[in-house]
Amino acid sequence: MFVDDGPVPADFPLGVASNGQYCKRYGGKRHHFGSTNRGWKAALAKFHRDWPYILLGKPVPESAEAAAATLDYLANKFVENELGRYKRGEITAGTFLEVKNTLDLVLAHFAKDRSATTLLPDDFAQLRHALSRKWAKDEFGNWHALKDIPVGVDYHKRRIIHTRAMFKYSVGNEYLAKLPRYGESFKLPPLSLLRKARRTRAREHGPKRFPKEQCPLIFHACGSPLDAMFLLSVLCGYNEIDCAYLPTKAVNLDKGFIDFDRVKTGVYRRVAIHPALADALRRAAANRHDPAPGTENNIVYQEDGCEPVRVKDLFFLTKFGMPWSFTSVAEKDGVPQTIQHKGAIGKEFDRVLAALNRKYPKGVGEMAFKRKGISFGTGRHTFESNAKRIAFIAKDENIIDFIMGHSSGAMSQWYDHPPDDDLKAVADAVFNRLFLPDQPAESGTANVAPLRIAQ
Repeated sequence: MFVDDGPVPADFPLGVASNGQYCKRYGGKRHHFGSTNRGWKAALAKFHRDWPYILLGKPVPESAEAAAATLDYLANKFVENELGRYKRGEITAGTFLEVKNTLDLVLAHFAKDRSATTLLPDDFAQLRHALSRKWAKDEFGNWHALKDIPVGVDYHKRRIIHTRAMFKYSVGNEYLAKLPRYGESFKLPPLSLLRKARRTRAREHGPKRFPKEQCPLIFHACGSPLDAMFLLSVLCGYNEIDCAYLPTKAVNLDKGFIDFDRVKTGVYRRVAIHPALADALRRAAANRHDPAPGTENNIVYQEDGCEPVRVKDLFFLTKFGMPWSFTSVAEKDGVPQTIQHKGAIGKEFDRVLAALNRKYPKGVGEMAFKRKGISFGTGRHTFESNAKRIAFIAKDENIIDFIMGHSSGAMSQWYDHPPDDDLKAVADAVFNRLFLPDQPAESGTANVAPLRIAQ
């Protein structure tokens, strides 16, 4: 973009370097003040702002004006901040990479050197559409939108949140004078879209839960220790990572409780161990493999201010002596580059569901075992769906949130500690609803043997 400011004044203090930049020598060094294409007035303003610092030999402070508030400048500053949060353990490597990739898409959509102050509502309307599509890198590492392939509503929502967070951070740190004018088009996708997407999936593939007719069959098909993990899922609301990182010291089989903060939210959780779950946990402990040589002290999980959970501390280990789930992050100079999640629980559980589909081709409980959207994490949905339909539990939804490890942000969450008797009552009621059918199996469905319950 060429700016014509008219003739240069006779007393203009700057010269022009061979690279087309206005410049001035001092202290044996050439200092630049902007391209001639941007006009001599912009260069003169930069000269008057920077020259006092140069004369004193002090570094010129960065500012929105110094960097022309370019999107590249703002994105780099925001990524630096998110990298610091990652190193402090405030966000995961996955979140950092998602933020960085989103800003890469923003820079690919706009020119990197475009000033943020020039963005108009129409620009954000076009950006919103671009962020709703999938992107891919070419052989040169450049991002390109795949125009006919949309992303999910959740992912689209997060991309918009990350983009707006960059501008908010820039204003808060005075890299930008004020927020750009987003207009009406750069709003988050309405919740109705998310609800419609989920209802469409449910109509096509059934609800995201296990029918009570399927739960005993899945349990018996799992085998140890997967059967214990399945019960942790449907009776305690545990997901794959909760089971994989569960430390042995958190499980008190004598008292019948597990005290283990939810890995995702860090919220304190205390769940009752139903006798059937206690049986399964004892079998898993008896058959537990030793850690693979050399991996005993590897850290798999750690919260700020807490002792790390090492491989040797885990309650569940695979037959190879490795954690059932772990995340490896490839870093370069301390910056995450790629993240790889390896989860054996989900893979083993998918094999169980696929085998049950072959055994019961017509399904059980009016639906197949393995269907779209169904995974090990469906156990959490199953627990909450059934717990909320038990009369005495439905009257106290706080106890469900406590067991699930939900983070409400309410102050009352810090003061709500359900009595142990209530936790045991929840475990018994959910177990009875899922595993003790109140009527005989109908013809055409599987006859289910009851679970063995410890006496």
